Amino acid sequence: MRAGNLTLNNKKELVTELRMFLATRVQDSGCLSFKIAKAESEKNTGRFILAKYKYGDSTDRVRIFFTDPKKLKDAVERQRLRGTIVERIKQVDSSARAELEEIHIESSVQEIRTFLKKYPNTVFYSEGLMIERVKETG
Repeated sequence: MRAGNLTLNNKKELVTELRMFLATRVQDSGCLSFKIAKAESEKNTGRFILAKYKYGDSTDRVRIFFTDPKKLKDAVERQRLRGTIVERIKQVDSSARAELEEIHIESSVQEIRTFLKKYPNTVFYSEGLMIERVKETG
């Protein structure tokens, strides 16, 4: 499937980009996989973002729930998913604490599907982004 993406570059030019994404079902949940664009994150270009979607009261409204990095970290630490956690030490006054910087899931697609079947809501934010279809006027 394809969707459009608009960004404003450093020269203040509007850049249109077609974005490929995969929509699939895992049991009762609709899942989306987006490839990260260079404009969003130069160092993560080519990696993927996982999200879940639910239709609102009609198919004109869809709510998208993105993954919560803290919940993904927990899934990796509990060995429910394979992955690498990258943290950096942040100095606060006289104490230091680890802060999550990146998390990379290394599980296969089948392992992720199995995880989502077993724990369908575990790694997603509880609040979603509502998108509504705009009807042409005129």
